[in-house]
Amino acid sequence: MATFSHLPSGKWRAQVRRAGLYRNATFAKKRDAEAWAAGIETQAHQIAASGFAPIPQGATLEMLIDKYVDTFAKTPGKELLPLLRAELLKRIGGEVTFQPLQVVQERKDVLGLQKTFDLIGSKTMKWYSQPLELSKAVCRIERRVGNIAHGTGFVVRGGDFHKKLGDEPLVLTNHHVISDTHELALPAGVTQASFMAFSKPRRYAFDPQIVWTDPDVDATLVRFADEEPKVAPFPPGETCPTRTQDQPPPIPCVYIIHYPFGGDLSISFQNNELVAVGNYRLHYRAATETGSSGSPVFDDDWNLVGLHRRGKDEMESLFVKGEKYKANEAFWIGAVRDACRKGTVKTKRKR
Repeated sequence: MATFSHLPSGKWRAQVRRAGLYRNATFAKKRDAEAWAAGIETQAHQIAASGFAPIPQGATLEMLIDKYVDTFAKTPGKELLPLLRAELLKRIGGEVTFQPLQVVQERKDVLGLQKTFDLIGSKTMKWYSQPLELSKAVCRIERRVGNIAHGTGFVVRGGDFHKKLGDEPLVLTNHHVISDTHELALPAGVTQASFMAFSKPRRYAFDPQIVWTDPDVDATLVRFADEEPKVAPFPPGETCPTRTQDQPPPIPCVYIIHYPFGGDLSISFQNNELVAVGNYRLHYRAATETGSSGSPVFDDDWNLVGLHRRGKDEMESLFVKGEKYKANEAFWIGAVRDACRKGTVKTKRKR
């Protein structure tokens, strides 16, 4: 059965559940969502009747991989899937989205592959395994009452941003996600972090006192109220990515781990070209949606390089004054760190 949801962004999300099959996708127009859902329902009916479905016209490699996952879960095919995905993701335009249990299982599959493969694919598998591990430290920012999603954040070591904060694990997100002054933000005392890269979500309340916030770099640091998650914090990258206006190939890329639409954990690889860099900001076309604010942005070596803050259809160009383009924007993580070092922080209160 197909269901359709009109999202805050104006887009339409279609979900299909039939004959044990589940699929979802987002479209700009409802009629496109309905056409897609009808095709999926037809395929589900044929699978239920005959046990297989024909390759759809215009099918992509990722679509075929998904179908293979649904049909063949045994070795050796199962062991090859992470390798195929890894190669797919390294191409501009590739995309893979994981639900929580898929992240857990994928990590296990990759570990098995690293033991199975020697030289063939070893570099690719190491690259692919990194975001699966990094996803453990990315949380969904929620309102405590009802677990209502509000944005994304990630764990950092306090001392990497200000010496007074030592080894304390903190969550970095946007000023417009958590603060006491921004009209769109929630106070820290009513929010919590939900870590969903595990078999079950792990939730930790935030302390009401904000550690540090700065609207100029759209950043906020908050601490946990009581229990702290046992995850490895992200160290800030030391080098800002570069991109010239007439950049010859290969074009630099960035990657985002986030909770789009306040839903499942996603690793974004779609249209991941770095468009421009300037004035301590990064512009890129990696896919983001409502709920992505506060996400970590990584370079091709999985170094933390940015704090995602917004996306616009008409973003002011960093290269040509007066020119505009469709892009997403992050502040370079070094600019966020430097602003925090110059600012005033609230250290942990003694109990």
